[in-house]
Amino acid sequence: MRAMPAEGMTDQEVIIKVLKKNGLAESEIKPKIGECMDVMVKSFQKLIKGSSFKPLRGARKLLRKLSERRSYGTSIPILIY
Repeated sequence: MRAMPAEGMTDQEVIIKVLKKNGLAESEIKPKIGECMDVMVKSFQKLIKGSSFKPLRGARKLLRKLSERRSYGTSIPILIY
């Protein structure tokens, strides 16, 4: 798989771009993007389960603010503990 520039893109934007590049139409992708994001969040939760980490100062506050913006999708609220 070749690298694809994704700087500044949300996870959803990257997923849509990759799927479009592989022949799927946006009209096929958009109705199922929520389901895709749910699977991705569950995967992240599984990866961090049992891990101990400390968020950087101000990270929770920033994530809450970002979660209020619709353009950032559904994954941000899940990451706030």
